[in-house]
Amino acid sequence: MTKKNEKRLCWNCDGSVSHHLTLCPYCGVDLTQKPDNGSPFKSFVSAKSPFEMAVSEEEWKKALEEEKEVPPKEKQEESQKETKQEMTALLLLLPGIVFLLFGLALILFSHDGVISLRWNQNVAYFYLIGALPLLYLGWRTFR
Repeated sequence: MTKKNEKRLCWNCDGSVSHHLTLCPYCGVDLTQKPDNGSPFKSFVSAKSPFEMAVSEEEWKKALEEEKEVPPKEKQEESQKETKQEMTALLLLLPGIVFLLFGLALILFSHDGVISLRWNQNVAYFYLIGALPLLYLGWRTFR
């Protein structure tokens, strides 16, 4: 079992920072000090040059080692497994919903065990016109 890449949020900029870093690589705040109720910029490291805010070589190596702990193949296999689970859920839910709606239609609209639905054909055009924007927006959202 591999160790997850554990991260925390910077209290100043909400950046995702590894647990072993003491300074936020995004805003330079000292993460070992808790913010007081005053200004969140009180413990901000005032950097005179960009190199003072840079991550040390040791911290950089630790971060790279954490990334190497979970190989890309395992990440890909996990994402494929999640996709399979989602597809299985959809393939089970969709027929279930169709059968549920059909059963409700039989209960509500049947007469002597025979389903009898009647609508005026003049109304069909409103349904078709109303369906077009819904289909277009649904297709755009799906892609």
